[in-house]
Amino acid sequence: MLTHDFNDGFVSINYEATIGDKRKTNLRIGIYPSLETAVAFPITISWITKPLKKHHFEYGAGLVYRVEYFVDPFNPSKKCFHDVAAIMLPIMYRYQKNKGLFFRAGVNVFVS
Repeated sequence: MLTHDFNDGFVSINYEATIGDKRKTNLRIGIYPSLETAVAFPITISWITKPLKKHHFEYGAGLVYRVEYFVDPFNPSKKCFHDVAAIMLPIMYRYQKNKGLFFRAGVNVFVS
């Protein structure tokens, strides 16, 4: 069964890289495993305010690429479905020192 929602859990594993000289733009790629048969890959570009300070407002845009495994009853050889399941708009508070780990909390608005 194909699912269209993202309410199976709240945890994803992400890698983030800073783009540009001013340290304001970030590219984040993650993996979000579903509790069923799907795997989603959120990809976002985000911008932060005041990159040289510790407290930030972060906003961005991205998409969620989804791969779901199933057996098509009309075509048994087709076992995989993939699409862009949603557009993602993160709005976050971020606490970060110059390097290392950071704390990030907020909402990801999904448009699907």
